[in-house]
Amino acid sequence: MRWFKAVGGTLGLMLLTLVVTGCGGGGGVSSPQVQAGMGWIVGRVALEGAPTSEGVQVVAEQVLQGKTATVRTLIASQDNPTRLRELVEEVQSGRFIGRGPVDGLYSTTTDASGNYRLEVPEGEYWVAVRKESYFAHQLSVQVRAGQTVRVDFLTRQAGVGTVQGEVRLSNEEFNSGILVFISGTSLLAYTQGTIGSYSIPNVPVQSSGDQPYFLLASAAGYGEDGIHLPKLLLTAGETVTAPLIVLSPGITITGRVVSEANPLTPVPGVQVSTSSGQSATTDSQGNFVLRRVPMGEVELLFTKAGFEPLRQRVFPSLGSFHMGDVVLPVEDNVTTISADTTLADDTVWKRDKVLLGTVTVPAGRTLTVRPGVMVRVAAGKGIVVQGTLRAEGEWTVT
Repeated sequence: MRWFKAVGGTLGLMLLTLVVTGCGGGGGVSSPQVQAGMGWIVGRVALEGAPTSEGVQVVAEQVLQGKTATVRTLIASQDNPTRLRELVEEVQSGRFIGRGPVDGLYSTTTDASGNYRLEVPEGEYWVAVRKESYFAHQLSVQVRAGQTVRVDFLTRQAGVGTVQGEVRLSNEEFNSGILVFISGTSLLAYTQGTIGSYSIPNVPVQSSGDQPYFLLASAAGYGEDGIHLPKLLLTAGETVTAPLIVLSPGITITGRVVSEANPLTPVPGVQVSTSSGQSATTDSQGNFVLRRVPMGEVELLFTKAGFEPLRQRVFPSLGSFHMGDVVLPVEDNVTTISADTTLADDTVWKRDKVLLGTVTVPAGRTLTVRPGVMVRVAAGKGIVVQGTLRAEGEWTVT
C-alpha cells in the first residue's frame, strides 16, 4: 500500500488543475495594466424606447466586513451625519456623477452607447442605476482583484409617484432623522417632526405583475426593519401611504455563509441563531438577516447537516453590522473509502484516509487536503483529478 502525506510547510498552496483549452497558436488577449487589489465592474445600460442610453448614472456601493460603507448605513450610524446627508443629496440630485470614491461609493455615467466602466477595490458591491422617469435597479456583485464583472441593465420608462408614511422609535418621543429607503433602489428620505413622517418622491410606477415595494427603516441602536407596501404604485402622480413602521432597540446583523470546500459557493438552509434568542435561515444565495439583536457582544451559532457547527463572536455597536462571508467548515467523518467514488460536491479532507477504491474528482469539483492528512492508497487505486486538487503544504509520496 502506498501513502502520501500533506505536510504544512513552505510550499503554501499547491494547485493541480486540469484545464481544457481550445487549440491554436501562441496568440493571446492583451489586458489593461492591473493595479494591485483592483478589479472592474463593466456593463451596458439599455433604456427601453430611448434613442440613446447616454448619461445614465451608475453607482457602486462597497460593503465591508464589520461595517457597511453604503451611504444609508453610515448615516444610520450617525458617523459624520452632516457630511453624509450632503453626500446622499449629491447622489440623488446627480451632482455626485463623475467624482471619485467617497466612503466606498464609486460613480460614473454611461457613454453614448450605454456602456460604463468602474475600477474598484476587490470586495462586495451593490451596483445601482438611476435615470429620471425610468425604473431604478440594483444588483449585488462580488469583485476580485484583477477580475472584470459584467452587469447589464435593461430599464423601461415609467411615470413616478410618491410613497409616504411614518416611522416611530419604540422608546423615544422624538422621531426625526430616521432613514427610510426602498429596497432595491437608491430612493430614500428622512423622517421629520415628532411623529416621524416621511415622503419619498419620484418613485417609479409599477406593472401589474410586479411585487409591491419593500420599505426599510434604519436608526442607530435600532437596526433595520421593513414592510411591503399595501398596494402597487400603478399610476403616475399617485401617492401610496405605507403602514406605520415601529423600530425596536437592537442591531441588524447580515452576512453570507459559504462552504469551506469552495469559498465561492454559498450554502443555503443554514440555521443561524444568537445567544440572545434571534434566529434566521440562509436563503438560496447563502444570505441571512438577524433583526433586533441587542447591542454588545453576541455569539452566533451556524448549523447544517454535513457541516461542522460554527460559533462566532461579534461586537456590533451600530445600527447595522455586516459580517461579510462566514466560512462554514465541512464535516469529515469518513476514514475509509471502500469503493470507487466520484465526488458529487466540493470536498475537504481533514482526517487520515484509506483508499480501497479510486476517488475521482470530476470537472467542476474541488478536493482540498488539509496539512498533516495522511492518505493510504491500495494497489491499483488512486485519485483521478479531472477538476481541481488543492493540497495545502508539501506532498510526500513513498
